[in-house]
Amino acid sequence: VDKIGETARLVMDSMSDIVWAINPENDSMDQIIVRMRDVANDLLGSQDIAFYQTIDDAVATVHLPLEKRRDFFLIYKEALTNIAKYAQAHQVWIRLQRNELGLVLNIHDDGVGFDPHQSAGQDPLGGNGLKNMRVRAEKLGGMFTIQSAPGQGTRLTLQISVT
Repeated sequence: VDKIGETARLVMDSMSDIVWAINPENDSMDQIIVRMRDVANDLLGSQDIAFYQTIDDAVATVHLPLEKRRDFFLIYKEALTNIAKYAQAHQVWIRLQRNELGLVLNIHDDGVGFDPHQSAGQDPLGGNGLKNMRVRAEKLGGMFTIQSAPGQGTRLTLQISVT
């Protein structure tokens, strides 16, 4: 019964993310930033993990079409979910910036880290999270990197081209 309840909550949460992503009212970068802050508060705040979010002013000029908005947001959410579940972090730093190459998201935690060079197909977090983030980054035409080592925390970087 507990497993069914957890699965139902996950499905409802996923549906909520999809509905949010396709809502035309959420078409601005300001709305994406608000949603990002809400997710960080929900996932990290509930674990008493301090987080510091820096959003560069130039990000406000970015427009992400529906498909990109959804994949970008889901990568962000999966990264924070992994931190909340597995990292045993005390602090997380989130930075979103726009540069000459596009939109850059950096997420860094001071958690336990992991070995990102484990054999292919073995997600160190026990699920499909890293694979899903990589697939979404490919769909975005972006670059996705993860740097981590046991005891050293984890740093995720996503870079995508934008107009």
